[in-house]
Amino acid sequence: QAMESWSTESMLRVPRMLLAAGSKQELKDEDIAGGRDLLEAFNIVHQTAVNCTPRHYITLLNTYSQVYTQKRDSVQRKQSHLQAGVSKLNFAAEHVADLKHKAASQSALLAEKQAEADAALKQITAAMEQAGDQKREMEVLKGRQAEESQKLEKRKKAIDVELSQIEPL
Repeated sequence: QAMESWSTESMLRVPRMLLAAGSKQELKDEDIAGGRDLLEAFNIVHQTAVNCTPRHYITLLNTYSQVYTQKRDSVQRKQSHLQAGVSKLNFAAEHVADLKHKAASQSALLAEKQAEADAALKQITAAMEQAGDQKREMEVLKGRQAEESQKLEKRKKAIDVELSQIEPL
């Protein structure tokens, strides 16, 4: 078994090289998810297996790398999808805040215009009441004038009757 001739350091270095595939330099322990503990776990799993060759060890590492890459990519896609959703929610929140601000501004303007309309309505109502009062006063004055005219007419007739009875001297 050639595996027995590999040193512990070699058993830890091989996963670093395989997991760094596509990278120009070998990964450090802190660059690997799980760090040195993961590398040692690979070694322990391989040592506890019966009749394992270096090829089995490499297959284990390649299989782990494929599964890890698939899961990482899946998580990244989900994270990207969620981030897009969060971005849309943030945009919607900003839009709602903007609309809320505009609505508050328009509400204030509406309240101002409503107050102006109420004031104008009060003025119109007061003017109409005043015009109604003046009309009633005019009717009362017309009635008094008619009465006065009738009294004057009666008096004129009485004076005319008196004058007709008076003979010139």
